[in-house]
Amino acid sequence: FPAPSLGHDWAEPAAAATECVYREGGNEAFWNVNKKVFEQAKTLTRGEDEFTTENIQSRIKEFASEEGVSESAVQSCIDNDNPLEEVRRDSENGKNLGASGTPTAFVNGRKLVGAQPYSNFKSAIEDALSQ
Repeated sequence: FPAPSLGHDWAEPAAAATECVYREGGNEAFWNVNKKVFEQAKTLTRGEDEFTTENIQSRIKEFASEEGVSESAVQSCIDNDNPLEEVRRDSENGKNLGASGTPTAFVNGRKLVGAQPYSNFKSAIEDALSQ
């Protein structure tokens, strides 16, 4: 759930750019770039330079390139393929299911909210498998 309403003005542009990484490079590239974004969040959003949407998308394109995904393909997707529509649709779908933020997970309709221990997921999966 990108949250510009919480002062994260960069969240939706970042989510749109990473959606393009997924479209252009697949699941593995997406998760590797996503990991880098979160690992470097403080420097991405609170660096010495004034923070802009272009800065976050530029860094995401650099991360994508490190994963073998063309920066120009990601930029073309951002410019032409309306990835923000997908991001907003995903957020709306999550809200319709009862999710109000991250992390929220669903196991066969059972909602797990917040950072849950492995045992809670295991229990939910075992319950689902026994039905």
